[in-house]
Amino acid sequence: MKEKLFWSVVLVGIFLLTRCKSDTKEPAELLVDEWQKLYEAVDTSFNVKLTFRDDGTFSWDMIDVVPNHTNSGGEYTATNTEFTLFNDADCDGEGVYKYSISGDQLTITKVSDDCDPRSPAFTGVWDKY
Repeated sequence: MKEKLFWSVVLVGIFLLTRCKSDTKEPAELLVDEWQKLYEAVDTSFNVKLTFRDDGTFSWDMIDVVPNHTNSGGEYTATNTEFTLFNDADCDGEGVYKYSISGDQLTITKVSDDCDPRSPAFTGVWDKY
């Protein structure tokens, strides 16, 4: 009887410990989502969506259709404070950006990027899509 009670307590304890794991995600995991903002170009402004996927790919897609502007995408790596873009069909080289997430907002700032069109397209405050 005591042995049965002991194993019951152990099993309940294991169940409770595994159920109480933290749901807190690291910032790099929180980056994996869909984000949107109003992109303001010299001649126009339009809504865009930025998607970071857990497979290491990203896409920058126009929500509004605008002549002479196209969607883009590539690959990325991320730490808890920075991400690096590469293999972007529209840009040679890598782009490095700092980011922070607060609630439903993603703030991106340029660290280094030689692709002139990419940095204004990425920097700024993004809202969850």
